[in-house]
Amino acid sequence: MSRRKKQLAFVSMLLETSELMAESIQKVIGRDVEVYSYAVEEGKIVPHTVDLVVSSGYYNYKYAESFFPGTQVINGYRIVSGKNFEQLLRIPRGQRALLVANPEEASEEVIQQLIKMGMDHLVYEPYWNNKKINPKNYDLIITPHMLSYCPSGISQIIDIGPRVLSYKTFAEIISILGLDINYLNIFEMQYLRPHIDWGRNMHRYLNTSENLRIYQEAILRDIDEGIIALDERDNIVLTNRIIYEIFGSSKVLLNDGLQLVEKQFSDEMQTGSGNYIEREPDAILFKHKGKSYHCSKSYIQIDNAQHCLYTFKSIDQIQNLATNVQRKLHSKSFSAKYTFEDIWGKSAAIQKAKNIAKRFAKTNQTILLTGESGTGKELFAQAVHNESPRANSPFVAVNLASIPQSIMESELFGYVEGAFTNAKKSGKRGVFEIANGGTIFLDEIGDAPLHIQLLLLRVLEEREIIRVGAEQPTPINVRVIAATNRNLPSMVENGTFRNDLFFRLNVLPIQTVPLREMRNEIPEFIDTYLIERFGETKKFEPDVLTILQYYDWPGNFRELRNVLEYLFYSAGDSKTVAADDIPNYIINDISSIKQTETMLESDPLMRSILNLLAQYPDSSIGRGKIISQLNDENCIVTEANVKRALINLKDAGLIHTGTTRQGSVITELGLYIIKKIQSP
Repeated sequence: MSRRKKQLAFVSMLLETSELMAESIQKVIGRDVEVYSYAVEEGKIVPHTVDLVVSSGYYNYKYAESFFPGTQVINGYRIVSGKNFEQLLRIPRGQRALLVANPEEASEEVIQQLIKMGMDHLVYEPYWNNKKINPKNYDLIITPHMLSYCPSGISQIIDIGPRVLSYKTFAEIISILGLDINYLNIFEMQYLRPHIDWGRNMHRYLNTSENLRIYQEAILRDIDEGIIALDERDNIVLTNRIIYEIFGSSKVLLNDGLQLVEKQFSDEMQTGSGNYIEREPDAILFKHKGKSYHCSKSYIQIDNAQHCLYTFKSIDQIQNLATNVQRKLHSKSFSAKYTFEDIWGKSAAIQKAKNIAKRFAKTNQTILLTGESGTGKELFAQAVHNESPRANSPFVAVNLASIPQSIMESELFGYVEGAFTNAKKSGKRGVFEIANGGTIFLDEIGDAPLHIQLLLLRVLEEREIIRVGAEQPTPINVRVIAATNRNLPSMVENGTFRNDLFFRLNVLPIQTVPLREMRNEIPEFIDTYLIERFGETKKFEPDVLTILQYYDWPGNFRELRNVLEYLFYSAGDSKTVAADDIPNYIINDISSIKQTETMLESDPLMRSILNLLAQYPDSSIGRGKIISQLNDENCIVTEANVKRALINLKDAGLIHTGTTRQGSVITELGLYIIKKIQSP
């Protein structure tokens, strides 16, 4: 089973804006994240089961919250891209410019960004949503690609291009989604490209090197990393204030610093020594004047020439990221609130899983929970803990997929004073120590990198941990429950998961049950959930229940809960949920129904039988009567053919069939499909 991608949704006023934001992010993190785009102008949002929503303004933020209830929403800060800035510089000082953007807050925001970036020689007037103006009062229009909002009567229009997602917002996204911190370097390169292009083009429009420096500093003022850009001849063409803080502002000091960096890159390339960042051959840990930096080296093609870009990130920044992760890990009390009574379902499969888990709970052995995303693996883990002798001790849940690899070891096992720069004087406990005496739940264990797997193996074998920077181990008494939606045996075969760790984890395996194996219980779940969530329920038309029962639910209960909230709000004041209220993506993705429709369209006999039974939905019809009526309709059939057709219809869930005397009766699914086939 392939690793489930994280789900990210962008919500903006205009579809073009959200698509551009989504596209730019997809290029960077598309390997690990599925990105969707929505627009307020499009009306209703068909919700996906997403992990994070990014909006482009306060109004869009509130809109996104209403359509993605229960999902974290952040406000995505956007900045002007730098397109056509040279045209702005040609405009004489003091000219009046109408800044066109929608809504009002966006227009004001763009003006402030332009002024902050040095474009303060114009007099800006915000314009939004058909605001009444006199075109004669303005010399030109400036707009961040919102051309459809531009009023008539002003001939000169400068499109500065759609605004791009800010570096800080991207950093927030990867932190919340728990993505590799090295994605920052990739985004950084794309983020800086237009600024570097602009900085080089400014030579054509600015008279002095001092002015060029001022404008370049204005562009890079908000970037928290050190930047050095070299042209094709290895001359320094771009720096920022952070670099001055690291090396100094003189040309000599900058060149000396760059030589030290390049020498370390060259030395480690030759020796293969240990300061290289894992999986990133063009990055080093660089120390200068007692401070440590993560330094990356990349290349950018500009005007058919290769330019080199160095970026420096202080280890302090990485530590701040670790602090944010730690805060999230510790945001919940270390206790388990769910019991086996909270695990929903009456089917034989779910009852079997619960009974096995109850027996396992009485032991201290390691448990491995496997199953699809959204099937309640953490619910099982909490229930096991509360059923165990450790119920009054800590329960600590850790999602390994949400912790950057660079800080994973210190988060799990803690560190001692002096382990690294800016380490706390008192050191810090890791989550294993916090869980001592209780249970630790390691979710997404399949996402643990190999070096962490080795350390986890030691914990399971020796029942002790070693803090980062420590020489002596610390004994612990922790019950480990691990979970994954990945195929660990396959990962063992391809070398991405340790064989010895798998066997240490798989002592007491429990398989959770996907929702599609509990289809008959969905109507009961709907009523239970809506009453608990809203204090009331709604009537669901039979077609709606049929569709919800036979949709495959790849997101399982998590997806079902999101869709139920959507249906509740979509129905509004109506007490009934109709088929038109169901999101199209569900209707279009009911694979089992599609297959059944194809089967009926290719088999006239089965279609005729189902059509006949649909005429008597409340009555059963015997095989003899079916043959008789079909023959009366000039459909000559044999008993053997009808018997085979009835078996196929029963297997497809379209009819209930008993003995010859009991006859056959059409199901709700059968009624739904035959009606769907017959409709024009």
